[in-house]
Amino acid sequence: MVFVRRWNHLGAGAIFGLLHPASRHRFLVQGADSMISGASYFFFIGLALAIVYLYLGIRRGWGSTRRVIITGTILCAIAMALVQAANPGADLTLAIIYGVPLGALLGLATAGIAYYFSRSDQRSGAARDD
Repeated sequence: MVFVRRWNHLGAGAIFGLLHPASRHRFLVQGADSMISGASYFFFIGLALAIVYLYLGIRRGWGSTRRVIITGTILCAIAMALVQAANPGADLTLAIIYGVPLGALLGLATAGIAYYFSRSDQRSGAARDD
C-alpha cells in the first residue's frame, strides 16, 4: 500500500485510474446499464473475424487483392456500426455516422499492413532467387 500511496501522492492516480481509491469504487459500483451488452460482444467477434479474413485473405491470396480489400473493408464497416448500435442507449444514426467510417479505417489500416508484409515477402523471395 505504501507504493500505491506514494504513486497517488505524485498524481499518478489520475494516469492509472484504477489505483486511485475513488476510481476503484466507481469502477466496482458501475451499473449494468452502462456495460456493453451481449449482442455488442457478438458483433465485436464478427468485427474480429472480418479483420482476420482481411489480413489472411491478402497474405494468403484468397482471390484478387482488390476483391478481398473491398469485401473486408465493407465487413469491418458494417460490423463496427453494429457494435456501436448494439450498446444500450445507443442512437442508430450516430452508430452509423461514427461506426461505418471507423470500421472502414480499421479495415483499410489492416489491409495496408497485410499488403505491405505480402509485398515484402515477395521481394525477399525474389531476392533469394537471384
